[in-house]
Parts: sequence; C-alpha cells; structure tokens
Amino acid sequence: MDMIEDVRTLRRKQGTEGPHRSVDPFVWRAFGRGQTWIAILLVGLALLVFWSPSRAQTLTQDPSVEDLIRQLKPADGAPQPVFRSLGAATRGIRVEMPSGSGDSADQGGPVAPTVNLSIEFDFNSHTLTEKGRKALSTLGQALSSAELQDFNFLVAGHTDAVGGDGYNMMLSELRARSVRDFLVGSYGIKAERLIAQGYGETQLLKPDQPEAGENRRVQITNLGAED
Repeated sequence: MDMIEDVRTLRRKQGTEGPHRSVDPFVWRAFGRGQTWIAILLVGLALLVFWSPSRAQTLTQDPSVEDLIRQLKPADGAPQPVFRSLGAATRGIRVEMPSGSGDSADQGGPVAPTVNLSIEFDFNSHTLTEKGRKALSTLGQALSSAELQDFNFLVAGHTDAVGGDGYNMMLSELRARSVRDFLVGSYGIKAERLIAQGYGETQLLKPDQPEAGENRRVQITNLGAED
C-alpha cells in the first residue's frame, strides 16, 4: 500500500517542536514558523468530511496501559483504514478503506481505533503539567508496547469554544506538538510514527455544550502500520 508515502509528505512539513482568552506573545512566536491557522482550519474541515470518528465520542478518564492498548489496537480481521494526504497546502488527511472492505464514507465513514484523553496543560499554555505528563506516561507505555509499536498515530489537539477561533486553532496545534515531543523524548518513540495536528474548536466532543471542559482533549488515532 502507498498509504505511508502520503503520510510521509505530511510529516516532512511538520517541525519538531482550561480557558483561553488572551494571547501570550510567546505562543504566537512559537507558532509562527510558516504555518497559519487558516491552513489548519481547512484540515479540520477536510477531516470532518472524510472521517466519521464513531468510536471517539467519549472521554477516557484515567485509562490503564492495557485499556489504551485495547482501544488503539485494530480488531483482529478488521479492514485497515488508509490515510492519504490532501496536499501540503492544507496538511489534510483523507481516510479510505481497502477495496472490497464494504466500508465507505457513504455508509457512515471508516472507523479507526481512537481514544480521547484529558491531558492537563498550564493555563493558557502548551506546557504540560505534572498531571499531564503522568497521563502521557501511560500513553507512552502503550504506544511502546509490542501490540502497538508497529503502528503510526495521529496526535490531534482539540479545544472548547471559549476564546477566538484563531487562537484556539493555534493553541491546539502547539499542545498536540507538546504531546508528540514528550512521547518522543521520554519514551523513545520514533518521531515519524506521530503526526501532530491541531483542530481548535472544529470537532467538539460535546457540540451541544461548546464551552464544556470535555471538549479540551488530545485525541490519539491509529493510522495503520507501514508495509
């Protein structure tokens, strides 16, 4: 399969690097590396069109390593989703199912193993708190396990609807990168296995409660294994 070739193109475009009402100049500088929130917004809209995260509608609280492995490991015999880049301009990902699998976006969309996690950051910042690092330690152990070590993952940052759209998009991107960098630095996970993207408030977990804390989350999605 050529699924990974498109994902690699997206990876090369990436650098390594509560409520939100005011903009910290440091955050703006950290984000100003040739990327704009408009481009990332297009990613979120593209993903909404092509991906139906039907197994990602709840927030997993304090999962164990075994819980995360079970939720992120594809079911035996299940068709594997194929993720293709929508182009460098949008940094988008399109989800397709293998030919003959019987699944398509018209039937409710492909389903990829996904988990939503509550990861704590400093107020108005992308700096992880001690509690946030502890939660990611469980994730790091799961992603390093024999069951998941061959898979690639999307690390998606999400916010609530408090604050401006542009700021939320930017903050979610930076938080996704912080999660990726922690996993790479602390658990030796290969950076190319993790794609960090921010979606701001475009994919609320609770759309009927746009300011609810559950909307502020990090979503981990299994992108499949390299051939």
